[in-house]
Amino acid sequence: MNLIEQLIGQLNTTENTEKIAGAVGADKGTTQNALSNIIPILTKALGNQDANAMGNLLDQAKAGSGNAQDMVSNLLGNKANLIQQFLGKTSNMDQAQSGNFLNQVLPMVMGALGQQKQEQGLDNAQFASALNDSTTKAAQGNSQFGMLTSLLDQDGDGEITDDLLNIGKSMLGNMFR
Repeated sequence: MNLIEQLIGQLNTTENTEKIAGAVGADKGTTQNALSNIIPILTKALGNQDANAMGNLLDQAKAGSGNAQDMVSNLLGNKANLIQQFLGKTSNMDQAQSGNFLNQVLPMVMGALGQQKQEQGLDNAQFASALNDSTTKAAQGNSQFGMLTSLLDQDGDGEITDDLLNIGKSMLGNMFR
């Protein structure tokens, strides 16, 4: 089982889904859909970080230090708003719900990955490599991951944030027609 499958199994529990749904004001189905949509994005974004920066973020999340908004800002930067819009559109959440969802889920994802890193005894570079391998395998072995990754990585460069930006620009442009 790869890291992504372990992560989904660990986070996609009834207890977590109900907790997140209650915190963001969404129903359980919407929350499960949003969770399925966001995990590939977050793991891909984390895997695109420098290995030491990624390790620092994971250690910070595992220790429970820092707040969720800082984690979102550190990982996603100026793309956080666009990812919230994408999440809102694909999961039928409004902007406030998708932002709150991201703030609820990112620390859980990063904390769980930090725990996996520690349990496997990997250094930052080894874990970055394992995470990127898992993301690639998940995209190849799971049609939903594969479709989401190929949908988001429209130019095939392995980086989804530039493609999310283009999708967002297109969505905004269509709103004003």
